[in-house]
Amino acid sequence: MLVCPTCRLNHPDTAEVCLVDGTPLQNVADPRLGSLVGGCYRIERVVGSGGMATVYAATHTLKPGRLVAIKILHPRFADDTKVRTRLEREARAAATVAHPNVVDVYDFGLTEDGVPYLVCELLVGSPLDRYRKSHKLSVADAAGLGLQVARGLGRAHDLGVVHRDVKPENIFVCQSEDGEPVVKLVDFGIALANDESRLTAAGHFVGSPQYMSPERFKGDADTPATDIYSLGVVLYELLTGTPLFEASTLSGYLLLHLEQAPPDVRKRQPTCPEGLARLVHEMLAKQPADRPADVHVVERRLLPFTAHKSRVERRVSANALDDSKVRSKDTDLDAWARRVSVYGEMLRTAWPSGAPREVQALVLELDQTVKNLREARGTDHALVAQLEHLDGELRLRRDQLGRAISTLAADLSEARADFRARCAHPDAWRAQLERAQALQAEQPHVPDSEILACMRQATASYGEWVRAWEATPIKDLMFQLEQLRKQQEEVEANARKRQAEVAVRATHRSIARNESEVALLRISHELNTRLRPIEAVRAHFERLS
Repeated sequence: MLVCPTCRLNHPDTAEVCLVDGTPLQNVADPRLGSLVGGCYRIERVVGSGGMATVYAATHTLKPGRLVAIKILHPRFADDTKVRTRLEREARAAATVAHPNVVDVYDFGLTEDGVPYLVCELLVGSPLDRYRKSHKLSVADAAGLGLQVARGLGRAHDLGVVHRDVKPENIFVCQSEDGEPVVKLVDFGIALANDESRLTAAGHFVGSPQYMSPERFKGDADTPATDIYSLGVVLYELLTGTPLFEASTLSGYLLLHLEQAPPDVRKRQPTCPEGLARLVHEMLAKQPADRPADVHVVERRLLPFTAHKSRVERRVSANALDDSKVRSKDTDLDAWARRVSVYGEMLRTAWPSGAPREVQALVLELDQTVKNLREARGTDHALVAQLEHLDGELRLRRDQLGRAISTLAADLSEARADFRARCAHPDAWRAQLERAQALQAEQPHVPDSEILACMRQATASYGEWVRAWEATPIKDLMFQLEQLRKQQEEVEANARKRQAEVAVRATHRSIARNESEVALLRISHELNTRLRPIEAVRAHFERLS
């Protein structure tokens, strides 16, 4: 595909120079470069490409200086319902989580050729696997990075979202304004919310075997404990500099994760504190019930091993283009207004006594189209301002609700941990019941007073357990947490409805604007065709660029 490096207009393969400004065209391998997505995102360059999608850097045409990333599915997946659902799930899950350690998602839609895309913040930095190789990490550094991942996962889990693919490639390390590392969790494409079913077919899974929990290999239900295990594998690598397990086949990893005990962290990294090594070992337990109860526990236990500066919640430094490097639509219209003036001079030079009526009509039409577009630009900006206002309101409400939910969830985590530490009644009543069942099995048809005594003791122990449970704030915290989650769902639903209404209007405006912009090119091409053969005006063409 041929593209003008000046105005970014796409041209057919037979063209040699730009129809608008005469600039020699450049051959571009990716046909999406220079194209407009969603009516306002101009694709500038390829950032990276994977098996399912390509990620591009793009500018927002109505907001000079704003740079975003656009993930567009490969065309072969455009009609794959499961893959499309995964991308939509990623957009919805990441946007809902709204946390400094989770990538921000701004938009989601379909390209003109029907391919799904999502728009998110463009991160400047490197994946954790590359970051680890290029930085000498201390134990405190490793714990600090793990703490940030735990915080991002904590917010996701509090909102009922399990990531399911925690690995270094999905942990991006950026910089804060003061130069400290800021972790961003990315790729929620296989994340699973509480109310969603799995997208994978029987006998097939998605994920990364080096970091997958034993229960994922077995096809069991995914829970937050799955992410805790994967984070444990990541922490192990950060602390020791070596993989937890190494295998050359999927079946090899399956056996290792299911059966092989994890090597002791301190044997590979003697400087690792015993408490931190013990935490990682617990996170890598084969049974989900044997791991830390939730990621808030992981966060609390990581905190003492981090440097003080790592404990402060930081945000990624603002990522913006130099305004001088971004051509806004208003700047484009200024250029078109100058072209109208140049065409007027060319007509007076070529036909001193008066240009042909049809040529004058073309210049007048060009002038009016520029004026119409300038008037429409005000409407465009108003719509964008309205969308920005809605986005701002939603972000604020997400942040408020997210923080409230995380605070309650952390309190609930502490209350449960305290209850488990103080109360051994579950084991007591279970032991008595098991004793009664064993005695009954020996003489199934003979009443036994010892069985009765065991059952009475089990009842008493269970009663103590229930009374101890009811004395805790756990039930009240669970109720409050559920109410906040319902509020959050209502906020998301209302916001999507309002945004959709404005987006429809913006789409209609975008269609009309594109038609006018095509008219500019058509009129300019007709004028150039008529004027280029005239020797007296050839020098003026340089002023059209």
